[in-house]
Amino acid sequence: MSAGPGLIPGRIGGGIMIVKKLRHVGPALMLLTPLLLGAVPASGDVEAAAPRNVLGNWATSAPVFSGVHPAGVNVQIFAVATAQFKGDFAGTTVFKGTFLIDPQGNIRGHATEAFTGTVSGVGSGTVLFEEEATVSAAGAVHVDATITHGSGDLAHISGRLVFDGTSAADLSSTGTYAGQIQS
Repeated sequence: MSAGPGLIPGRIGGGIMIVKKLRHVGPALMLLTPLLLGAVPASGDVEAAAPRNVLGNWATSAPVFSGVHPAGVNVQIFAVATAQFKGDFAGTTVFKGTFLIDPQGNIRGHATEAFTGTVSGVGSGTVLFEEEATVSAAGAVHVDATITHGSGDLAHISGRLVFDGTSAADLSSTGTYAGQIQS
């Protein structure tokens, strides 16, 4: 059987297979290996700043509730409130969320919070947080907030903040936050 110049005959399961010779693969792999392994940086690569710790204080207004609905033994509510941040994040926020209140008075839910202000060492703009929040019947507040995106000088910020504090009877709250950001 003749396969022609530069071709190698072969067999697979009784049929004939023609495979082109790969005589230039060795030199090509030697030239491409640094690129394939990332040894040569692509133009436009920008190194992100190292993560850094942030901390401060916060205080929220009493929330405004709407859309109160029974949800089994719980009550589902929609809430909107404003907050002031001081410290590494300095500015104001508006949060909106859906929460469940259980028969014992514990509250848990999900919120989005839009921050407008400055972040020390980064600049000013807006940051959007996605949050999981709890308020115990005893008034202990815990919020786990993940930065989803920003704008202005804060367009490339990422990170996570944890808010801990106490809540008054009207659900206005105060406390501290700490976390890590990268820009």
